[in-house]
Amino acid sequence: MEWHYVDGGGGQSLVLLEKESKAQGGGAGVFGLSYKLWGRVIGFVSLALLIVSMVLGGWPVRGWKPRMNARLGGLRRLKLHCGISYLILAVVMLHALLLMLKSYRAYAVGVIFSDISSRTGIGINLGDVSLILMLVVSLNGIFQRRLTRALGTRAWRLIHLYGTIAALILALIHTLMTGTTFAPIRGF
Repeated sequence: MEWHYVDGGGGQSLVLLEKESKAQGGGAGVFGLSYKLWGRVIGFVSLALLIVSMVLGGWPVRGWKPRMNARLGGLRRLKLHCGISYLILAVVMLHALLLMLKSYRAYAVGVIFSDISSRTGIGINLGDVSLILMLVVSLNGIFQRRLTRALGTRAWRLIHLYGTIAALILALIHTLMTGTTFAPIRGF
């Protein structure tokens, strides 16, 4: 690993560059699959889990929650919704970690977001914002009782619902902009 100055569009950043190794690049990583491939698979899994969690939470159809409660039971549905939601946070963080382990990755010192001068940088930043929204929605769920007392039930639900919808939309855009699976259909 070596320290280098890299031009980031808005100035230079001091970054630590790590050379590619077989385990990090295209070679064997975990169970014979590269870290990059695992990162892609886990990214898709997290997106699918987010959709399942939203359905268990009662979105997208009005009247869906009573039917889900009749089928699963209200408490079981709620526990599944919460459990999957917490699992999503762990899976998304694992997704980011595995993709940071891929070949010749630059680790910026003191910088959270990527350079926005490229399509990939914007896509990665949208994924970061999606993760932050997921954290906010999770904290909103954890502190539901306190927040409903302070803000009211309607405000709590609006934050929870629209925060989740925004996280899903940003995650979908992130997937389309940065995911190598969608490279052939990108027109920009």
